[in-house]
Amino acid sequence: MRVVVQLPVAWTPDADAQVFRGLTRPDGRVLPAGRGWAVLARALAGARPGTVAPVRERRGLRGVRWLAGPAGSPRPWRAVVWSETGPSPAPRAWRLRAATGRRLPAGSEVGAAPVLVRSPGPIR
Repeated sequence: MRVVVQLPVAWTPDADAQVFRGLTRPDGRVLPAGRGWAVLARALAGARPGTVAPVRERRGLRGVRWLAGPAGSPRPWRAVVWSETGPSPAPRAWRLRAATGRRLPAGSEVGAAPVLVRSPGPIR
């Protein structure tokens, strides 16, 4: 990955205008969404071509996974996952971060809010 694009609008039902959803305040202070976007952009750095695929974990987790890092590196797997069926425990080997970048304990439950995953092995 070389470019990550953020579209700063939200669809608003029954409204004539779109609502701006920026990453910073007008004075330049970074909003929580901006911190989360920076975490995701760093995680996508080095994503390998042809490795982006859907996550279909047996635990009810859904998302997108990719292989990161240059050829010859340990190439950890990364993913953004969430649960559509209620809280589901993540595998203990996964290192988790909330959308804001905050680290989560191993084996944390994943709910509707997406989390960033780093795994030493493939994420299915």
